[in-house]
Amino acid sequence: MNFKELLDFLISQNEADRQNFGVGFMTPPAEAHEISQCIENTTKLFKFHLDENYAEILKYTDGFSCNGFNLYGSEQKEEPYYLDGIIEINLEFWEEESLRKYFAYSEESTTRIVFNIESKMYEIVDRVSWDKLYEFDNFIDALS
Repeated sequence: MNFKELLDFLISQNEADRQNFGVGFMTPPAEAHEISQCIENTTKLFKFHLDENYAEILKYTDGFSCNGFNLYGSEQKEEPYYLDGIIEINLEFWEEESLRKYFAYSEESTTRIVFNIESKMYEIVDRVSWDKLYEFDNFIDALS
């Protein structure tokens, strides 16, 4: 699945939820300055370049929660539901020395999508042990 296909899928699922439940799962898009700040903070705090496809998704939805899967937003949110911010959650993870090789983009009940800074690969890891379950060359494949 490429970026456009993934985005089209998310938008159609969001619209289906809106029709069926009266509300979709996508949050309002991030403002351009919020995306720039997120990119800048990631580089400054983590010495890491935020994935460009993740930054592009933020233009459509500033994170989301769907069926237990949470894609972190550019910053923590309380409305329309609680959602971790990508900078804040990774700062928490990095308090543990052994987790500093990971940059997390999302979570669900049993797994997380992370970028392994050492191997330069995207991984799906166990949410508790952080053991690698799957490995991908790019963010979109990991997210798909």
